[in-house]
Amino acid sequence: MKRIFAMLMVCTLVIGLLGGCGDSGKTAGGKYEIDWYYVGEQFADEKAVEEAVNAYLEGKLDVTLNLHPLDWSGITEKINVMAGGGEKFDITYTSITNYNALASKNALMPLNDLLDKYGQGIKDALGEHFLEGSKLNGTNYALPVNKEHGHHYGILYQVDVAEKLGITEQIDNIKSLDDLDPILDIVKEKAPELVPFRSPKGCDDTYMLDFEHIAYPAAFYADSTDGKVVNYVDTPEFMEAAKKIHARFEKGYLLPGGTQTQATETFFAYSYLLKPGLDKEQSTKLDWKQVDLTPPRMQSSDTMGAMLAISKTSENPELVMQFLNMCYTDSNLLNLIVYGIEGKHYTKIDDNTIKLIENSGYGNVSMRWEFCDIFKQYLTEKDDPARNEQFAEYNKIMTPSNYLGFNPDISSLSTQVGACANVRAEFEQQIADGNSDAEELVTKYREKLKLAGAEDIVKEVQRQYDEWAKTNKK
Repeated sequence: MKRIFAMLMVCTLVIGLLGGCGDSGKTAGGKYEIDWYYVGEQFADEKAVEEAVNAYLEGKLDVTLNLHPLDWSGITEKINVMAGGGEKFDITYTSITNYNALASKNALMPLNDLLDKYGQGIKDALGEHFLEGSKLNGTNYALPVNKEHGHHYGILYQVDVAEKLGITEQIDNIKSLDDLDPILDIVKEKAPELVPFRSPKGCDDTYMLDFEHIAYPAAFYADSTDGKVVNYVDTPEFMEAAKKIHARFEKGYLLPGGTQTQATETFFAYSYLLKPGLDKEQSTKLDWKQVDLTPPRMQSSDTMGAMLAISKTSENPELVMQFLNMCYTDSNLLNLIVYGIEGKHYTKIDDNTIKLIENSGYGNVSMRWEFCDIFKQYLTEKDDPARNEQFAEYNKIMTPSNYLGFNPDISSLSTQVGACANVRAEFEQQIADGNSDAEELVTKYREKLKLAGAEDIVKEVQRQYDEWAKTNKK
């Protein structure tokens, strides 16, 4: 009898141990602990905010939150190591820079079914096009942050200088960079202490061209429907744009020597990637005003600028999706995570506007764009009160790309991709500087891209698009 009893005790102990293995993601109170990794600062009051979040979730959802802020390099390195080692985590920030790579390594949870079951609030907030654009081979592996849904280009100029020179109305009515020359002539003559114009790499004439960039240097012509993939550096439009930059340099509108490191206040105007209200965001030292020059477009890259993914190592992705759905729909919960505790980390000015408390010990204001839905977040006293209305209207007028959802995987061409990236790094800044003969420079650029394997990339992207279009093209 004693022997039987002993055996029963052993069995009970083993079963208890096995049962405990399934609870590794739970807190002592039996709730599931969500580990959220994001780009941000480690704050002194992080634990206090977690406790406030967990108190708010009591009775609403059987989870607790554990925040893990990392720096930019850390978010990539840490998540790669954790994913590779099968280590448990639940939510991670991702973006176009590593989203495809993580998904191709089977590190991210497919979300389509989870969205249908537990994410209706997310679907309503983001809309069909924004979710469509962030798919990989028809599957959402991450959720875009709900903010501006696209982009456009234009210029920013110094308001006080324009008013002093009497050119405000003239510059406000330009339709393209070509219209700037007469204005820059006036600045060059009457405000010699300023450099008339700056065309930074990534925002210069070559970027204002109507291309939808897919996998450098492969691109579609924006708004096209034929599905033809081109090397955009090889196009006549690219050569013409480079020539315009060089012509501006020869007229003395750009900085001699070509360096782009000077403070923006040394320039009267500069080209930029814009969104509604960006000029007010930039107006900390000087008063800037923006002039929009290209139509707003939603391309696949816009949907992947800031995203939240659920890890394949999550032990309860259903609860995690329910939690994220709350974050996208419950402003009280989201603002706790972003700004902290009212009275301790910020004070209310009105129902939707807050004043941050200096040195309060918490506050993700500088990184708030990576948290779920900016439309559910408070505005600060420094924000434009009409910001959310402007963004909502901006998103309504956005032209969705005909290629939303096509995101090729060119990891098999890593040698060519790396070689082409090196060529790009060699030539892009030189073109933006404008201090070299454009025809000669672009010709060399094209030759080196060809040797680096650019044609292989274009052909592979075209092949993948043709396959994708068979089942995804509407």
